[in-house]
Amino acid sequence: MKDLIYFILGIFFMSIGISFFILYFNLFVFGYSFFEYLMFLFCRWECYSFLIGFIFICFGIIRKEKKHDIYL
Repeated sequence: MKDLIYFILGIFFMSIGISFFILYFNLFVFGYSFFEYLMFLFCRWECYSFLIGFIFICFGIIRKEKKHDIYL
């Protein structure tokens, strides 16, 4: 159940981050270069939500195997 919650939170945060990436594409109209665009993205906290979402999805996908001791 915890894995499902991590996965859903990850999708939510990644969708927020991607939407801001797309919204900030308008900076190219104002004359920003690609390097200036990337520098602007790294300075915004909204764009870090993509990274946080990616980490949550990785935690949701990776399942830890339970260790079972079998005594013969």
